[in-house]
Amino acid sequence: MDLPNKKNTSSTKQLKQQTHISIKHTGDPLVARSWQRVQYVGITMMLLSVIAVIGFFSHKVEYALIFALILSSVLIFLILTIFLTI
Repeated sequence: MDLPNKKNTSSTKQLKQQTHISIKHTGDPLVARSWQRVQYVGITMMLLSVIAVIGFFSHKVEYALIFALILSSVLIFLILTIFLTI
């Protein structure tokens, strides 16, 4: 293990600055921001297809899932509204 000297420390600082600047201007390369709408559409379609397939076998379970989805959406909205106003 090498002990840090001035030369290694300065090159490390320069590398950190260069990396910070390049990430700052280009954004995070691991986040696909342009695919966000496609992901939401895909998740919605998958959710609706799961409800449809379950409804094909049992209408009671389908109605229970739809009720639970609506109730949880309303509760999430109310809770977020309350906490964001505080």
